[in-house]
Amino acid sequence: MLAATKILQRLPFFNRMFGVDAEDGLQEINSWPALMIASSFIWLAVAGLLGVAMPIIQRFELGTDLFYMALTAHGAALAFPFSFQLMAGISLHRAGGCVGKPITGVMPALIFICMNLGAALLTVAILLGFSVSLVVMYPLPVVGVANGQWSFNTLVLGFTGIALVLTMMIYLYPVQLLKMMFFG
Repeated sequence: MLAATKILQRLPFFNRMFGVDAEDGLQEINSWPALMIASSFIWLAVAGLLGVAMPIIQRFELGTDLFYMALTAHGAALAFPFSFQLMAGISLHRAGGCVGKPITGVMPALIFICMNLGAALLTVAILLGFSVSLVVMYPLPVVGVANGQWSFNTLVLGFTGIALVLTMMIYLYPVQLLKMMFFG
């Protein structure tokens, strides 16, 4: 049994929704993409809770810092681990099913780990005060350190998370698709 299948079977609710049947011979095609899709929906739930928290924070006037922290975390959770991971999971599933090649080995595991670890590191950095707009990068991250808005360690943590996510999207995911489609 693949590691992805074992992890997926331990997830409450998602183990039935994205269950991988080992008896039909498609476990090697379905397990990693199913785990990616399931974890993307977990990140969607996190983003949804943050989205619900934003008007509550405004209504009860809990502070603008808390609101912008929730706003940044909400946007980061929707863009990176939900959208990108859902796209990668669905496309790997379809490519594997259409070509009939397994999605096994180190590369799918690295895709999953880089995406989720990177998103978790970015989330921790946001909780530590890293509150740049992900669209315009304002205030500039280094300026935020100089102004005392967040520490240099928080900046490094946030950029490490972003670097892991971008490594997955720019290098690992395309290499996995190219490998499946054209090589062995």
